[in-house]
Amino acid sequence: MSPGQNLNVLFIEDNLEYASIIKERLQSENSPLLRVIHHDCLSAAFKALAKKKSDVILLDLMLPDSQGLKTFTQVQESFPDIPIVVLTSVDEETLGHEAVQGGAQDYLIKGEVDGKMLARILAFAVERKRLQLQLLELSLKDTLTDLYNRRGFLTLAGQQHKLAVRNKRSFLLFFMDIDGLKQINDRFGHLAGDETLQHFANALKSVFRSSDILGRIGGDEFTAMAVDLSPENESLIMARMLDKLEEHNKKTNAPYTLSFSVGSASFLPNAPDSLENLLKKADNQMYIKKQSEPAD
Repeated sequence: MSPGQNLNVLFIEDNLEYASIIKERLQSENSPLLRVIHHDCLSAAFKALAKKKSDVILLDLMLPDSQGLKTFTQVQESFPDIPIVVLTSVDEETLGHEAVQGGAQDYLIKGEVDGKMLARILAFAVERKRLQLQLLELSLKDTLTDLYNRRGFLTLAGQQHKLAVRNKRSFLLFFMDIDGLKQINDRFGHLAGDETLQHFANALKSVFRSSDILGRIGGDEFTAMAVDLSPENESLIMARMLDKLEEHNKKTNAPYTLSFSVGSASFLPNAPDSLENLLKKADNQMYIKKQSEPAD
């Protein structure tokens, strides 16, 4: 965090007197400057975060609409990129330890920190989270295509799956395989194969939205999760993918045609299924389609 940077703090605490004291202490600090927004329950905080993200969350675990470690888990799963500092009472210190083990940046016991110390803890939490996300991004990305690697895709798709279950939202899952990549490598060299992978990845980026999750999970295997979309959107997305590949093939001077096989699966809130099963369904559908296509 750069010196003098302002921080937006979302403070979730149901004890209004204590919240007023902490808010006043934090906003009296000037290094960093803190803007504190207070909510006394989790539902109100979630609505606020949906409209505007905060830099850091100061979270009491015992709220009217959520108690214990579940409070932290719900916030973390819904807003994984925002650092969380947990507040506990003396007799709830074990919960603080468990929250830190689960990914909280720190835990504090009420009444044991002053405004200056709390402001520093919140600032350090933001900086630690920033560094953690940078390292995580490096470990989750496929360097050739700049899509998520297998670990990255499964991590982010897993988070979205949990949110879809909780919020009863649908999504589409696509499993794709580039046709004849081995033959391209054998005949034209691995540089041509790498360019093929990059061209296909770029085509996917132009079809899917920034909120969707794209991954290269194997040598020639790609996945895409289209969030908040239902089965009626499937044919439109497939048509867009085919159009982008056709557009690429018309523009390129490559001595081969880029093509792919694809299968899909839908997550429906009234009939939820695991991410693992959905991937298997999409993979099986892709394999069946690939086997039915005439060989070149």
